[in-house]
Amino acid sequence: HSGTVAVDPRLRVGLVFQHSGLLPWLSATDNVSIALRFRGERQAIANAAATDALALLGASGIARRYPFQLSGGEGRRVEIARLVAGHFFAPPRRVKINAGMNAANDLSVAA
Repeated sequence: HSGTVAVDPRLRVGLVFQHSGLLPWLSATDNVSIALRFRGERQAIANAAATDALALLGASGIARRYPFQLSGGEGRRVEIARLVAGHFFAPPRRVKINAGMNAANDLSVAA
């Protein structure tokens, strides 16, 4: 199996890496919507989901900015918005929250 990675397509996991995964030639909105476009969503639907996800994270004001115009925290919000936008269409089966919420630490979402 050298050089091969097998991933179960039913797994719905999102990752935000330590170093930016934003594409420098795309605006914040386009960086969010591109993941949906790769999954086959129409441009208008992908852009609407991106706009909603950025708004949800309080990042509407940076929608037209490019990665070089963003602070580190703003860039993280864009990356998280990309995950959020994708989950509008395929919600995660399980969400882990690393916070002091006792019984709410392990939330399951009906799939």
